[in-house]
Amino acid sequence: MSQQEKKVAGKKGNDGLAIASKIFLILGCIVQGWLLIPLAWCLPITISICGRMNRGEPVGTGLKVCSLLFVNLIAGILLLCRSDENNQ
Repeated sequence: MSQQEKKVAGKKGNDGLAIASKIFLILGCIVQGWLLIPLAWCLPITISICGRMNRGEPVGTGLKVCSLLFVNLIAGILLLCRSDENNQ
């Protein structure tokens, strides 16, 4: 894999931490699916984070902490461990 391909893979949110955090965010939404009130903030957080990672935009620390508290603990930790280089 060349340097350019690595940069593109990092920009599009295809690195290992991004994929793992997306999976855990989706699992968190499925688990909370039977509760309507928590699902009201779980879905927008998940959609926002996944969209930003797909577009290669940085995910803010506040959004990462909200995902840790309200969606899934593991996904939030993975997002916080993800470096800023991968977000840009």
